[in-house]
Amino acid sequence: MPSVLLTGATGFVGSHVLKSLLTTTSLEVVFSTHTQSQIDWILYKYKTPRLKGIIVEEITAEGAFDEAVRGIKYTFHIASPFHYRFDQASEILDPAIKGTLSIIKSAKYHANNSLEKFVITSSMAAIMNFAKGAPPSAAADIYDERTYNQATYEEAMEPGASKLAIYCASKVLA
Repeated sequence: MPSVLLTGATGFVGSHVLKSLLTTTSLEVVFSTHTQSQIDWILYKYKTPRLKGIIVEEITAEGAFDEAVRGIKYTFHIASPFHYRFDQASEILDPAIKGTLSIIKSAKYHANNSLEKFVITSSMAAIMNFAKGAPPSAAADIYDERTYNQATYEEAMEPGASKLAIYCASKVLA
């Protein structure tokens, strides 16, 4: 049976993707989390043999997903930190950027040619730069490459950068 790897299954978007995969496909779903208790909770909630959880303790680690991608046909990379409980910008930037690079590298070098599709989700934060003031709010506004967030890692690391600006930078840089 074809398999899909899903990161971020315990988050808002990832939990909806997980539910959709289980209710609209016959795929085996492999999801990654940080802890066994998260795996246990999801397995208890869905009670299906098509679901398997794996622990990836540190998504920023080189090779963190090497084993997880073997034989996987589809990958949905949804995981990215979204909270304001951080003291250092790197606590948000590093998991977003390095976590994305880690799973891309694992898929490229360890999926053994089984991978057919790779999906990365992002956010409106990637095209709206809140650091430069409020974004346009009219419903008729067009968001495209002209409005893309140009935030840099250096700007996000500046003392005094707002937590919202740091999050927005994490999304565009990932």
